[in-house]
Amino acid sequence: MQATVRSQGLEVTAIGYVNDRQPLWWERTLYLSDQYEFHSRMGSIQSATPARGKLRSP
Repeated sequence: MQATVRSQGLEVTAIGYVNDRQPLWWERTLYLSDQYEFHSRMGSIQSATPARGKLRSP
């Protein structure tokens, strides 16, 4: 499906950081309203696990 001018959508902008508050990644994504379904939950996420691995330097 192709979006047209004034199509409804959800824009998500997010930044992920490493421990020393240095930005690691950035995203800006537009989701069409008739293609996606989102769910959210208030409160802490008990099942989340910390990120694993190490950053590679260029």
